[in-house]
Amino acid sequence: MRRIAVSFVVVSVLLLALPAMAQEAPVYTYLAHWNVPRAQWAEFTAFGEESVRPVLERLLADGTIVAWGSTVAVVHEQGGTTHEVYWAASSIAGIERAREELAKVSPSAVVPGAKHHDHLLQSLIHRGSTTDTTTGYLYVNIAKVRPGRGQAWRALWEKYFKPTYDELLANGTILAYEVSIQYVHTEDPRYRYVWYIAPSAEAVDKVNEAYTAVFEKEAPAIFAALSAGDIRSEHRDVFRRVLNYAHK
Repeated sequence: MRRIAVSFVVVSVLLLALPAMAQEAPVYTYLAHWNVPRAQWAEFTAFGEESVRPVLERLLADGTIVAWGSTVAVVHEQGGTTHEVYWAASSIAGIERAREELAKVSPSAVVPGAKHHDHLLQSLIHRGSTTDTTTGYLYVNIAKVRPGRGQAWRALWEKYFKPTYDELLANGTILAYEVSIQYVHTEDPRYRYVWYIAPSAEAVDKVNEAYTAVFEKEAPAIFAALSAGDIRSEHRDVFRRVLNYAHK
């Protein structure tokens, strides 16, 4: 995991002036984050299976949403999210329909000690294979780009790393990936989120190996880009166990 994190750090700071990228129809993702007291984890997970999962499976089946998932933290942060539920749709109307239905079964009444916050993201790139409800791992790279360099960051990411993501998706090593920004800016709007879902820990290792190879091959070009200007970026990662995941 450390090697792929290093490669992502480098990519996160490649922000040169390149032409604007072609836009594709966005996918919106609503993330409901929960910080649940440790003694209530089993209760919270059971509630999700009994009350939340049936709603999201029904909305996926009828086309309201295009994907959904639930996760639990593997790498914990003090005061951070322990559990999350998310759903994705091709419209804000789809996001809102799902949110309104899920509000009827809010876990706050079941687990009163849980703390809660939300994010609403918009994809720049979204790819996913049709997947029935399954488990796996979610890896997220979060980078902050310099003002006015978002298009350049995306262009360099697509040049050096998107082909490998597409290959990993095609051969089943990963089930989905996305590059996204905040649709509602509850945090710094310069954040960029790059995430993928893998079906197993072994698949995460394969992603790591693939990106280590890319970085080793492209290192001269990457460092040449870095030396072209005084470029800086903040960076962090998230690693979570996927309890449920499905994509239409």
